[in-house]
This record gives sequence, structure tokens and C-alpha cells, in this order.
Amino acid sequence: MRIQLAIDRQPARAPVNGAPVGLVSLDYGKMVKWSGRGVVPPAAQQTLAAAREMASARSVPIRVHHAPVDEAIYEWLLSQGVALIGTEALQRTRPLLQRILARPGGVN
Repeated sequence: MRIQLAIDRQPARAPVNGAPVGLVSLDYGKMVKWSGRGVVPPAAQQTLAAAREMASARSVPIRVHHAPVDEAIYEWLLSQGVALIGTEALQRTRPLLQRILARPGGVN
């Protein structure tokens, strides 16, 4: 069973029959929307900066889900402190992440 709580500026309340899972979660398609081409839009940068601030204040990781399987997008997310990238395309995602992490210095 997974339990996910929305983390905002209010104290999180745990469900009655479960333990809270601490993370900041973003739906890429709704909140970020960068195509992976060209310059990352300021709105996307601000969204990730706000997520980093919330995650840092709570000492929890950042999770992004519904991100397109795209090397530029994944590299940018990882460089911005995203710890978990949710995907349904595991066979396409694994080699992509291996390439990114195998580069000298790993993630920029």
C-alpha cells in the first residue's frame, strides 16, 4: 500500500490507518511542461526551485511523475535535485538513465 500526502505550507496530517510518506511530488505534464528542446522556460525553473525549497525545508526527496522519456528532460530533472522519476516505460528509461549517469561527473 502506498500513502501519499500533499505537502504544502500547512502541517501534513497522516491518514488514520497509515504512515505518512514524505516527499514533494510534481506532475510533470501539469506543472513543468518543458518539451526538452531549447531553453528551459522560467516557469519550469521556478516550479522546480519551489519544489527544492519545500523538499529542503522538510528534508524529503523530490519526485516527478508523468515526465516524457527524454534524455534532456531527465538530465535536467536530475541536475535540479529530483531524486525519483516515475515512469511507465521502464525498458526505455533504464538505458537513458544509465547513459546520463555514466557521463563524467554524472549529472551536471
